[in-house]
Amino acid sequence: MALLILILVLIGCAFLAWAAAVWLAADSILRPPRMSDAKAMAVLGRLSPGDLSMPFERMFFQVRDSATEKIIPVSAWWLARAGGGSKCVILIHGYADAKVGSIAWAGVWQAMGFHVLAIDLRAHGESGGRFVTAGWFERDDVDQIINEFRAARPDETKQLVLAGFSMGAAVAAATAARRDDLAALVLDSPFADYRGALLRHAELRRLPDALVMRPAVWLAERRSGARFEQIRPIDLVEQITCPTLIIHGSEDAMVPAVDREAFARRRHPQVMFPSAGHLRAMQADFARYREVIERHLGRSGE
Repeated sequence: MALLILILVLIGCAFLAWAAAVWLAADSILRPPRMSDAKAMAVLGRLSPGDLSMPFERMFFQVRDSATEKIIPVSAWWLARAGGGSKCVILIHGYADAKVGSIAWAGVWQAMGFHVLAIDLRAHGESGGRFVTAGWFERDDVDQIINEFRAARPDETKQLVLAGFSMGAAVAAATAARRDDLAALVLDSPFADYRGALLRHAELRRLPDALVMRPAVWLAERRSGARFEQIRPIDLVEQITCPTLIIHGSEDAMVPAVDREAFARRRHPQVMFPSAGHLRAMQADFARYREVIERHLGRSGE
């Protein structure tokens, strides 16, 4: 009898440990660590566009959370191009990053004649919001931002482009799939499927897949109300009507070859940068990066 009780106690403890691991993994999916000033300075060496000698204006948008109906403040930086113009790009950062990371691409867009709006997605940077959902709720946020911003600055946003990076590419694709007023879309290092990307990330970190991460992904969906299967970038790109450019690096550990091959079979052009890792295409070959985007925008009538 004592042995049976001991076995039951051990099983109970093991179950509690597993449940705690699944809960913590789901929490890390939904609430990544924020890009603090200390982290930004340590990792990126900057705190704002001013550190890159780029004049900017701080902005906040008030978006209505489609899940709770509460108002979420979304932080942004407006980098107006000297000399004006009617072209604007919205930069959308990736998971656990912030606008302070995405402004690394601001220079190349300004050189192509664009104003730049860099935003912090919900639950990132200086924005409000509780959970990250890889585009499920973020597409509603970006939709509202676009509508409000175009109403406030119609002359500077006549030709509007979205540029998304990694998870930000998923958000950009989810947003673009619902709109018909975008001039173009640029997706840098997009994954094919968020569930797959999460499992791939767990694999790289040597975390148990079937035991912890798969139930954690399921739990993250239930806690947030998101449905990752319905916002797969590989499916969304087929619904997008504006000219769409997909950029990948051949050495991207976060986006496996099977994902890149899947995008290559879609109707939108994909450009591969040899020897480039995740989000490293521009650093690998700046001149070519700008050239392929300019060529893409030329085809879109920019």
